[in-house]
Amino acid sequence: MASPEALAAVVTAKYCDALPLYRQVDIFGRGGLSLSRGTLANWCIKAGNLIKPLVKAMQKHLLSEYSLCADETRVQVLDEGDNPSSNSQMWVYRSNEVSEQVVVIYDYQAGLVQRNSSRAIKVTYSATVTVFMTVLKVLLLLAVGHMPDVNTMKH
Repeated sequence: MASPEALAAVVTAKYCDALPLYRQVDIFGRGGLSLSRGTLANWCIKAGNLIKPLVKAMQKHLLSEYSLCADETRVQVLDEGDNPSSNSQMWVYRSNEVSEQVVVIYDYQAGLVQRNSSRAIKVTYSATVTVFMTVLKVLLLLAVGHMPDVNTMKH
């Protein structure tokens, strides 16, 4: 089992410093520590599970904000079934620039359809800010497991 310091070091190197796990394995190996890439990947997964309550609290905070920022970037993941050029997305949600508590959440979504049918949604961008903010609110509500009221989406 990894220590909290080891988990923090591996996750920080991977997600903040863009250091792939295979390179971290080589670095640990030069120091005499034999770890597999699978072990480090499992540590990252476990660290993600440990912070789920924190992410939920951050989502709740974002939903309480007057406005927020969001961006979607398409990503190609090599091991996503038969179609390695699938349309997966990395979403980033951020509190606005005047928010007292800055919150940033990254949310990876494999394909255009969400993980379960009650949260399925396809997103089309619109030049209208009102529609854009409505879509963001719906996405955040779906991300925390709430089905939005259709009447709140009327213009």
